[in-house]
Amino acid sequence: MPEQTVISLGNNTDFFCWRISETLDWGYNHIDLLPQEKKEWEAFHHARQRELVFVRWAIQSLFPGKNIIYDEHGKPYLEDKSFEISISHTDNLVGIVRSDQPIGVDIEAHYKKCSRIYHKFLHPSEKLHLKPEDEDELGVAWCSKEAIYKAIGTKGTLFSEQIVLPTLANLQGPQIGMAFLEEKNFEFDLYHGFLDGVPWAVARQNQVHEAIGI
Repeated sequence: MPEQTVISLGNNTDFFCWRISETLDWGYNHIDLLPQEKKEWEAFHHARQRELVFVRWAIQSLFPGKNIIYDEHGKPYLEDKSFEISISHTDNLVGIVRSDQPIGVDIEAHYKKCSRIYHKFLHPSEKLHLKPEDEDELGVAWCSKEAIYKAIGTKGTLFSEQIVLPTLANLQGPQIGMAFLEEKNFEFDLYHGFLDGVPWAVARQNQVHEAIGI
């Protein structure tokens, strides 16, 4: 059975993470797939099969009997709308966050690559505080932006222009994130940490305003 960690973030928000050491066969034998889903699953390569199996296992474990649906942007929802949810997977970790507000989560095992691409996802104001050698901080910044992106659920949102982390200079204190879209501006409470040396971040929406730009 995968080992579970539960982190209560307050504000009716909980982060669940599972460490996966079980085999693909174990996972496959512990989930329910429809015939069409089985056919699609068989067409994937091994790594993708493993990801889908254990994400499905985690969903069924946390929300037994509930159906998950995905919108046109790929954002997951519980069909009965009892919680807002978000899902992330990296290597042997699967994470799910649930909340009473729009929510996003990201876990990134390969976060050190962020030092090579930081100029592509940091806003100009953020580059004043983070440098390529700040690998842990860059990993947290990437996960935070990815979590905000998932919470918004709008494809095409630009990390370096439309998602801003105004409290980035002090990653030890309370964090907020902002997203500036064409019609609305969003504010998020941000939570972050490390599990097994892997950064994670959760973004919980707390305010929405009519767009006024950056």
